[in-house]
Amino acid sequence: MLSITSCYDYSTPEEVPDICGFLDAKKKVCDNDPETYPFDDVRHYAYEGDGNSTGSLSSLASGTDENDLNFDDLSNFGPRFRKLADMYGEDPSDEEEEENFHNAASESWC
Repeated sequence: MLSITSCYDYSTPEEVPDICGFLDAKKKVCDNDPETYPFDDVRHYAYEGDGNSTGSLSSLASGTDENDLNFDDLSNFGPRFRKLADMYGEDPSDEEEEENFHNAASESWC
């Protein structure tokens, strides 16, 4: 039987190790070892049949309307949910910022 240390290439740190050669040598050792299990092992599992109830994920959102969802409480969940609160929560200062943005866009900066 071939020892593991004989598969290593003790090269200097400047040289690139031969990984392909190492893997090929290890594979040959495993392939030729009479004490290992066979390469393939056939597994028989229970047949689930064609009657499974898989469907479209679009039905998940069909029961909600955007007006039904309230994300105002996200800001109360702490800093870990700040990004979600910024994306989905309605902040009263958002309307003011939007108005200021439109007013600033109409000004001339020349």
